[in-house]
Amino acid sequence: MNVTAERLVGLRKQVDSIRDLARKRISGGANGLQVASAISQATDAFLAAQIGEALEAYPPKVRQALFRSTALVAVGGSGRGDPAPYSDVDLLFVSRRSAPPEFDQFVARIVRDSWDAGLKLGHSVRTADDALRTARHDPQFATSLIDVRCLWGDAGFVADLVRKFHRNVVQRRPRQFIEDCIFAREVERSQHGAAVLQLEPDIKRSFGGLRDLHLLRWVGFARYAVSDVDSLKLLGALSLEDARRLVLAYEYLTSVRINLHLSAGRPHDLLSRDDQLRIADERRIPGTAGQRPVELFMQEYFAHSLAIADISSRFVARHRQHPLLRRVVDFVMSYRVKEIYIVGPQTVTVAARHREAVSQSIEKILQLYLIASEHGVLPEPTLLESIKQSQGAVAEAGLSTEAAKLFLELLERPGQLSTLLRSLFDIGVLERVLPAMKHTRCLLQFNQYHSYTVDEHTFRAVGAAEAFEHDTGPVGRAYREIHHKELLHLALLLHDAGKGYEEDHSEVGKRLAEDAAVRLGIPEHQRDLLVFLVHRHLLMATLAFRRDISDTELLLNFNHEVGSPDALQMLYVLTAADITAVGPGVWNDWKAELLTILYDRAMIWLSGKSHLFAEQLRLQDVVADVLRCANVSGEEEQAVRDRLQLAPPHYLFAARPERIAQDLAVIQRRGPEDIEVEANYDPETATIEYRVITSEGIGVGFFHKLTGVLSAKRM
Repeated sequence: MNVTAERLVGLRKQVDSIRDLARKRISGGANGLQVASAISQATDAFLAAQIGEALEAYPPKVRQALFRSTALVAVGGSGRGDPAPYSDVDLLFVSRRSAPPEFDQFVARIVRDSWDAGLKLGHSVRTADDALRTARHDPQFATSLIDVRCLWGDAGFVADLVRKFHRNVVQRRPRQFIEDCIFAREVERSQHGAAVLQLEPDIKRSFGGLRDLHLLRWVGFARYAVSDVDSLKLLGALSLEDARRLVLAYEYLTSVRINLHLSAGRPHDLLSRDDQLRIADERRIPGTAGQRPVELFMQEYFAHSLAIADISSRFVARHRQHPLLRRVVDFVMSYRVKEIYIVGPQTVTVAARHREAVSQSIEKILQLYLIASEHGVLPEPTLLESIKQSQGAVAEAGLSTEAAKLFLELLERPGQLSTLLRSLFDIGVLERVLPAMKHTRCLLQFNQYHSYTVDEHTFRAVGAAEAFEHDTGPVGRAYREIHHKELLHLALLLHDAGKGYEEDHSEVGKRLAEDAAVRLGIPEHQRDLLVFLVHRHLLMATLAFRRDISDTELLLNFNHEVGSPDALQMLYVLTAADITAVGPGVWNDWKAELLTILYDRAMIWLSGKSHLFAEQLRLQDVVADVLRCANVSGEEEQAVRDRLQLAPPHYLFAARPERIAQDLAVIQRRGPEDIEVEANYDPETATIEYRVITSEGIGVGFFHKLTGVLSAKRM
């Protein structure tokens, strides 16, 4: 083996030893931050050794010149000292203008040796002036300079660079700096998951990941010139409790991230289902009768990521400066409601002297949210923080008649209901109204069907129901016709609250719905309806997707159990909302059509009329939507209208106008003998939807031949 190859093997062994060190520390019981610190120190030592070797190639005079006029600086994650075993090593080679010409060669040697050794560098080479110019226009580079450690070179030169960065880049335009940081984070969230409770989160980049903690640090640096949690706590920018929760969450997520890297042997930040099962097994988490070990592990993980998301969001909202003009407009356009509430263009708050009283009164809090709903605004973030901090001091008690009335009034109003309910949940008030909601927090459903935790799925289901207000299809019409929307929305809040127990969740949910109805003072006849909706929320989907809905006996039994048109209407909308909230693309045309057919047939039995009773009036709306989507000329319009008159009502009212327009386009271009086939695969249900467009005269028994072929192909 020649000297170069032998040296390369030696370098790789040194880097491997750093990762072996991480494994030993983890197996020895060290926490995530301790392991990350050990990795950082060992990496620093490796780089220091490479610098020493590189300097040996130069005479003493050049070495001194390099030391006085250049520096090797750890930035970003390397500067913070919290790297994972296979993280990029973030470095900045910075120089004065007077740096000797050997600097470039010196840098090239260190970079080459590091890469050869197996360290992936994220590095840049800049003069101090160039670094400051870049920081003004590149938020990612600017935020990397918030966490700086001088590894080698003139420490005074580096300290001067940091002072100039803070003075000229951050202090000169703090609002813009913060907005740039927030925008960059929002873009990253949209790419890696905007929901904090996604079931396969990216430890670093998903909502509630480590990057949200970084955002808090960046905003803290812009406001207070410090970025670490302890310093922000000492300055009063973070409460003792928030600081404690952040440190615990930081340590927990760092530990999981290190585990993922070591297991994969490469950079790996996605906590996949396989990784979840593996880590739960490694940690020997005991399961319970109602929850598997992996579900308990992920519930703990989500509790920490939720803490990061919550504290970071509140911190950023509190320190985000709005333009002077907007503040003036908000002040001028604000007005009082019910004496103590102040409604502005975007938020509702209360006067400072009333904050403590509002924060400790569930009735006043619910009144605040009802006003927010009525005026289309949101509660002001700093007020929410005060309310959240006050909840721990409030003794558990029953619900007053006034509080129950206010909550039911809030549930009556679609528009931004899911947003407001989620906010009530985040500040710990919703579980005071509905104790059953406490159990759903971060509760995992470990299967391939659901994409979110129980609480996230629940709020998405309420949001899906609200969205039906503007839906032109049969689900939208059914939703708009519901007289007691508060019962539907309450049923959606409770429909999965029974999960995570040993008993079937529908049976547990039945009892939870009974308790909630009594707690809220709901009349007995409405109480029975609420309990039915929660207890049998899976009934309609099971029949529509798994049974023969043309079976008379099935319809008879279904209608006997449903009992009334109102119950059927609510169950139909609840089912559609529940399916929609499972995950992207789960609610599709095929499911909508089957569910609508069952709904229509049952409605005829229960009410004596089809849900399409206003068929001609509603057909005009459908035709108008189809004509708009098809973009037909005036001459073609009548032909389209005539063709649509021949279409079955189920097709017209269950299919989307865009789909009908596409089908019409096929019909218009096909020849007399043509057969048009379209197939669409649904990965969520592992099914294929075939659309076959032809004419009835193409052959006798066409439909049964088609189904026969599919059956022969085991489809």
